[in-house]
Amino acid sequence: MFSNRFQRISKTVVVSGHRYWRILATNLTWDVVAGNYYQGIYTISFFTSTDGSGTDLCVAGTPDASTTFTSPGYEASKASDGNDATYWATQTGVAVPQWWRTDLGSSHAIHSVKLLSFNAYVLLSKSYALQWSDDNSTWTTQATFSPTNSTSPQTFTGL
Repeated sequence: MFSNRFQRISKTVVVSGHRYWRILATNLTWDVVAGNYYQGIYTISFFTSTDGSGTDLCVAGTPDASTTFTSPGYEASKASDGNDATYWATQTGVAVPQWWRTDLGSSHAIHSVKLLSFNAYVLLSKSYALQWSDDNSTWTTQATFSPTNSTSPQTFTGL
């Protein structure tokens, strides 16, 4: 299910595809129940189309993350497993920025992102950066976007 909320903050024109892609969260979410800072993403999908349609490249990618919550069940793969009920979460109290990335195995140009951030008991993260790398070391920001407080995935297009 795609939300009808579309928002693009800024973009950089990319003329070719790239193998490594990540979502960089530049602030942390405050969990009012547990009193900790952390990031969480229920669903992340990358598309080569500009409108969020087609094949989700994240499903076939190899996910990784800056940190993972200490309890089992919050691994990076949970953000791209196609299940909106599971999610990746960082360790609590870890400094920003935090990131989720995937190795797509070959080069792809990403032009739209579907994102459902963790927001059940928390204040939603204010901004993310979509970044790419050819060597998994040096990162370039393609776009930044800000989700709204929503319980449905949002699609950011024209990136």
